[in-house]
Amino acid sequence: MLEVGKLREAYDTLKKVLELATNGREKADNMKMLAISTRYRILSLVLTHMYKEEVCCFMPFPELPLREKRAVARAIEEDLERLLEGQRKHAPGYFNWRWSQKMNEHQDLVDQVLQTALPFLFEAQPKKPDFEQVKLLVVHYCCYETNYNH
Repeated sequence: MLEVGKLREAYDTLKKVLELATNGREKADNMKMLAISTRYRILSLVLTHMYKEEVCCFMPFPELPLREKRAVARAIEEDLERLLEGQRKHAPGYFNWRWSQKMNEHQDLVDQVLQTALPFLFEAQPKKPDFEQVKLLVVHYCCYETNYNH
């Protein structure tokens, strides 16, 4: 089991990684650096939100309040928008003889970032009702409640 001091130290390190990743994203001069810094930023952003100082531990992301998960998801969406803007900015010229190869490399980088981000975005969505459960409730109401009233 990790000591409380070590958890706090890990949190402080994550805050520093978040700061460095944010700075790296702003200064990225190619698609690879932009994707790497965005990916580190997303991971450190999520992990810093998972740390709860009042209990000195990291909570699992699914256990966070929906409000907090939604705030993280909005920040991730902004990061993804910046990544896509960067993809357009760093796109190779059409007259580049390796245009197709470069575009595929850029798409692979975007896909890696999405692979990191999507689980957190999905988790932040409000839970949709289980339609089988809704159907059972409707059947229960129709069958039992109407018979009860007669």
